[in-house]
Amino acid sequence: MKKKLLITMLVASLVTGTLFAGNFSFKFGSMAQHPDYLFGILPTYLNVGAVYDGISLIEGNETEIQFYQGLGFTQRVLYQDKISGAPNAIGTAVENAANATTANLFSIDSTLKIQQGFLEDDCLIANVGIKAAYERLYDESVLSSSSVYTDLNDSSNIYNWLIGSVKYDKMVDTIFTQDGYSGEFEFTYAPSITNSTSDFYSAILDLQYAKTLYTLESARNGRNLLSVVLIDRFSTSYTQGDMVPTSYQSKVALGDKVRGFEGYTYNTAFNMVNNLDLRVGTFEITDYPAVILPRFNFFLDAGFAAGDYLNSDVSISAEDCFLMSTGLQATVDIGDMIDLGYQIAYLISGENLSKDVGSSLVGSITFFLMF
Repeated sequence: MKKKLLITMLVASLVTGTLFAGNFSFKFGSMAQHPDYLFGILPTYLNVGAVYDGISLIEGNETEIQFYQGLGFTQRVLYQDKISGAPNAIGTAVENAANATTANLFSIDSTLKIQQGFLEDDCLIANVGIKAAYERLYDESVLSSSSVYTDLNDSSNIYNWLIGSVKYDKMVDTIFTQDGYSGEFEFTYAPSITNSTSDFYSAILDLQYAKTLYTLESARNGRNLLSVVLIDRFSTSYTQGDMVPTSYQSKVALGDKVRGFEGYTYNTAFNMVNNLDLRVGTFEITDYPAVILPRFNFFLDAGFAAGDYLNSDVSISAEDCFLMSTGLQATVDIGDMIDLGYQIAYLISGENLSKDVGSSLVGSITFFLMF
């Protein structure tokens, strides 16, 4: 069964590229790094897509068929107790690492979606689709007795999810400036009838607002020299089910939304977060194939978590439910795809479960701005 799914995904990738040879374009999906390979800097997982727009279901609006293919190696460091699902006790960084579950995986995933635009300029966009994946653990971290990490109970795992979203987009982003607003509602459903390690549904609401406060151009050649942009984002999610796989939890864990906190942590059924950014762009470089933009991003994040930790009956305690951080990201934007740089975060409230208890300053390499 697993071999058939893997072959089907590969064949679908080849067939899709052949059929769409007339009216298609390529899109960058995402990438990820593995800390044990290439110093954790270069990507070990890459997701790219082909978009076909040769049909139109509604006159005057765009219809797209999108196919994304991902392949590579990743690592997930997880901080729930393998049996109870409660977060591991906070101690020194060495103790926290010893208590954590580290899963090294090879994964291949395919996503097929149809997207339809509505209203003038396709400012309202809806899409529906399906995601299927094959994952294989390539170390000894199989957790055969764990009801918390159901997708890591065997050496390999397959899953498929139904996905859909509606987005109203009035945002104008030129990299150097950004103005407008947008709102998106996303829904994911993984029924147990088609999955052996996934049984959940999840809803995410994301609202954004941006305003360019100041710009400066060169009087000689019109090159962008300086911009100051204020961006605010509010996001909330609700996830429920008996088996929420770790492959999905990074989308809804509060630790992935409040900067300075470890990914996959504070993963409760409900959360909400507000991210406030002040982005300073400096001296846009256009002498290369891709636009290069050095910029500094000052941020203030505040988040709240509630309910049970995923795949458990353990509720988050009142003293752990509020996270807050502030800090700076110094990055170089390359072609509006990658923001490579360094982030320093000061934790105002909450603990980073990968650091010593009481650690307030957290530094990390960054590849993308959050939004």
